[in-house]
Amino acid sequence: MQPIRFIHAAGFRLDSPYSGLRDPSAAVDERLRAAPFEAFRNLQALCEAEAPDFLLIAGGVFELADRSIHAQLAFRDGLAAIVGAGVPVYLAHGPTDPAAAWLPTIDWPEGVHVMGGRPDWYPIVRDGETIALLQGASQLSGTLHGPSAAEFETTSNGDVFTVGLVGQITAANDDEPDPLDSLPVLHYWALGPEQNGALQSDSSRRIVTAGPTQALSPAESGPHGCYVVKCDEAGRAGPDFVALDSVRWDSVTVNISNLTPDELIPIARRAALDALAGSDGRDLVCRLALTGNAPADIPDIDHLLKGLRDSVHFDRPWVWIDRIENLTTTTLDPPAPGSTPLLTALHTRFASLAEDGAPRGLVSSVSSGMPSGPLNADADDDDPGEMARLLRDARDIAVQRLSPGRSGRS
Repeated sequence: MQPIRFIHAAGFRLDSPYSGLRDPSAAVDERLRAAPFEAFRNLQALCEAEAPDFLLIAGGVFELADRSIHAQLAFRDGLAAIVGAGVPVYLAHGPTDPAAAWLPTIDWPEGVHVMGGRPDWYPIVRDGETIALLQGASQLSGTLHGPSAAEFETTSNGDVFTVGLVGQITAANDDEPDPLDSLPVLHYWALGPEQNGALQSDSSRRIVTAGPTQALSPAESGPHGCYVVKCDEAGRAGPDFVALDSVRWDSVTVNISNLTPDELIPIARRAALDALAGSDGRDLVCRLALTGNAPADIPDIDHLLKGLRDSVHFDRPWVWIDRIENLTTTTLDPPAPGSTPLLTALHTRFASLAEDGAPRGLVSSVSSGMPSGPLNADADDDDPGEMARLLRDARDIAVQRLSPGRSGRS
């Protein structure tokens, strides 16, 4: 069995919208819209630099709801550049980009092999010798099920590396809990981003899910890219992840216990810049979560967010702070000596709210206005009914301040 090297990619989502951001700047909006195309260009550059024996693409080129013509033409032109560099391409359409969703007049470049609706074997040849056997299938439409594991088969040729290529394996019936369990034994299975695959511990039989190549929402934090797969004479496949993304997403937690308000912005700024430094030179979209025991006079969240954005948004690479979530709690100072029974009871109530995880904005905004004497001159601190009424009022204030617009959460 000859050593070979190939690239496994999927999930480009060209021309697909990003989601989950609140009021991004015009520059951020433009950057995120272009990011999937840049990730695809990074794949082209990787193919030229690595000169693999072939490239596998397991679907997810665009979103079915959009069927972007711009995406389809850009993808075709990118593949032309890849095969022009001497790298043959094997493409399987997946659930989000089935064969029926593509332009009927699209002209695939020579050297691009598109999988049909049923699994077929394709010999991959290098210098006149077959170095791998590829079995692949595409999903034909968004309304029909894709290929099932039962449609694939093993080969009797044990001297050649075998590869399976499919965007998504569907269950043959409702009683099949995991269709991957029924896949025939091949050396490597290249799956698309819609499949929940697993990297097997047996290096002679890999099942790998690739994609997406570029994150498009806060839920997709961390690096995204493709796999460069090296296979030895024994048929063992070693996939190495290579990042292709040009914008990275991250969530950052900042413990602000014992900080003064003046220290909060510099500390949060440093946390955002540290996250940017860890993004490998890429632009970064991040969310900050403030935790710990906060000072009572914490700045307004919107004011804090604006100040942080102004302080860290550089030319390139930049970091855009999407939002700040206030998850802090507060510890109230004990009531002053000689406090009335009413103030002591209110203090106990708000301290309980803080311990139960009520947002810091609720506790401090109410407790910071507590006077040092009775709430009004007519209140009878020794009247249980009066105290109960005032505590109900405090509860109503708490409920009001916990509403979405006033909770201190952003």
